[in-house]
Amino acid sequence: MLNTKTAVINIELPLDLLFLQEGDYVIAFCPALELSAYGKNEKSAMVAFEDVVTIFMDETKEKGTLEKVLLHLGWRLQLKPVLEFLPPQLKKVEIITRFPTMIQSKKYNIQLTPG
Repeated sequence: MLNTKTAVINIELPLDLLFLQEGDYVIAFCPALELSAYGKNEKSAMVAFEDVVTIFMDETKEKGTLEKVLLHLGWRLQLKPVLEFLPPQLKKVEIITRFPTMIQSKKYNIQLTPG
């Protein structure tokens, strides 16, 4: 387990977002975090998703459970050459059959600080 009480750690989380049309709304879904948000279009869904992922990161950071939650979701922790969390990968067949509209990738930076 990471000891976030003794050092500041910057982590970059690469996230893929899937955009799905549901009636009048667009859903932004992140399989790697099992989080979603919605809006009237892709842009508003993305803004809503950024709020959701910020809350997720703040809550798991505050509780000290980020590493545990990510590992539970299938992420892998790589310690060398640099500390990095690697997201679970969807297989191409799974992507094509389950998610008709695809993917916008973005990296989210979080900073874990003592406390």
